[in-house]
Amino acid sequence: MPRCLVAALTTVSAFACTESSAPLEATPSAETPTATHETSTVDESVNRPVSGDTEQANRLFELAITREKMGRRAEARQFYEQSLEADPAHLPTLISFGYFLLQNVEHLNQGRALRLFRQARLLDENDVRSLCGEAISRQTLADNEKAAPLLKACLARPDLPTPSPPRSLAELSYANLLFEAGNVDEADQHYQRALAGASARHSARYCVDYGTFCIAQGRNEQAEQLMREAIRRNPTHVSAHYHLYRLLHVRGAEEEATKERRIHEILRQMSDHTSRFYNDDVDRNLRLRRELVEAYPEYERARFDLVRECLDRRRYPDALTELAAMVGEGGTAEAFYLLARTYAGLGQIEEANKAATTMRKLNPKVPEAVLDDILEEWTKNHSVNDKALQRTLADWKKTTAP
Repeated sequence: MPRCLVAALTTVSAFACTESSAPLEATPSAETPTATHETSTVDESVNRPVSGDTEQANRLFELAITREKMGRRAEARQFYEQSLEADPAHLPTLISFGYFLLQNVEHLNQGRALRLFRQARLLDENDVRSLCGEAISRQTLADNEKAAPLLKACLARPDLPTPSPPRSLAELSYANLLFEAGNVDEADQHYQRALAGASARHSARYCVDYGTFCIAQGRNEQAEQLMREAIRRNPTHVSAHYHLYRLLHVRGAEEEATKERRIHEILRQMSDHTSRFYNDDVDRNLRLRRELVEAYPEYERARFDLVRECLDRRRYPDALTELAAMVGEGGTAEAFYLLARTYAGLGQIEEANKAATTMRKLNPKVPEAVLDDILEEWTKNHSVNDKALQRTLADWKKTTAP
């Protein structure tokens, strides 16, 4: 079969959407590296890290893990970086940060991940998590000669839990390696094992990689099911929408194919947020989010994401406009939380207080940190010594109690 590697841990962000009546062909999930220069550079330059302030690193590591679980990945990365600054030899951070860089598309950096795992193995050569991490990193960087024996070794380790994220990622990497080598039957078995053990948070990419493999085998019906499952698990997975569009187009379901093509195109453009130029283009970003709300009504989070983008950019009047349809009858605690942040940003602390009170009534278990977020929105634009804010700080907990 033609050389076709499905990258294990990355996502398409720049497919051209061209009409075609030709038979559907498998398309890799991302650009595949063609050389191992990066792995050679890491191998030649990595050294055993020197210990530092372990206690401080522990505190920052816990903050990173908490933020990652909350989905606040940019903050998580900052805490991981700070933890390694405090103690470059902090083994839990080296390993967890490595997997973070492999699994989160917007922070993808396989070369950095490989360096972290190599450093971890220099500290503890027998740690199975760092062994798996190194093997996966090498496979995604096309260093298959070294990746293959490492993947076999870690999958054979009895101390690698089943299921576990490292084992599932290793299964996926090994499946991709076998697929590239043309070992279809064995690759199929490893794709199934990887998907069965995938964590809910990252399982969409497993569906996409296995679905792409199925396309290459002409199993389009199964591939379509896998792409739909990927979208169910991650509604904004760019390559899942692309492949679903192509599959629908090939079988003649043009109405749904057109819709999926439009969703993919919007999401593809939104993925350009990784570019500093586009990230600074606030009007473009807000326009794309509004277009996604219109094109993808099934995705209820789209409007919430639009409001959060408005708040991040301090476009409070725009946020208020969008929230008008979200805080009427049936409004959720999250909607009123965003409304409270919006009013706080506008300097209308009493209105923010009312919205926060409603939020607490709808969800009495809202953590105190959420109230801090609302007050922080105020302090972005107003003096912390403002009398209105001081009055609110004085009685906030009492007035927002359920």
